[in-house]
Amino acid sequence: MPVANQTVAKDAIYAVLKSAVEGSAYAALNIIYPDSQEGKPTDKHIRVFVDMTDEQQRSIGGTGLRRYRVYGMVMIQIFTPFGNGEVDADAIAGVVKGAFRGVNTGADAITFRHARVVSVGQDGSWLQTNVTVEFDYDELA
Repeated sequence: MPVANQTVAKDAIYAVLKSAVEGSAYAALNIIYPDSQEGKPTDKHIRVFVDMTDEQQRSIGGTGLRRYRVYGMVMIQIFTPFGNGEVDADAIAGVVKGAFRGVNTGADAITFRHARVVSVGQDGSWLQTNVTVEFDYDELA
């Protein structure tokens, strides 16, 4: 079945990330979502964002029967303490990247592609590493 809407898609993407982190050696890692009311983190953590970047109509039909392909990107920012965080950053990036490599959320649902790691460098007292993943899914409208 196609994904019902953008909120359902985001929730499914967040669930993939959360499941991978909780099943790893970094189960206690704080995941900060866009609408979190988090204070300033004091330990290693990750922030996650999901952006829908494009949409194309894939079929014709009546309202509620037209299929649209939605494209997007998920960005996971990994923050570890600067000065001794590169080993953790690389390990966390491996967990995150692995969660999305060659994965989909079920038949005719969200498909993830092109998971990659980018070392950003120092951000204040943090070492920042990003993982970006492209995805697409179909939606009826």
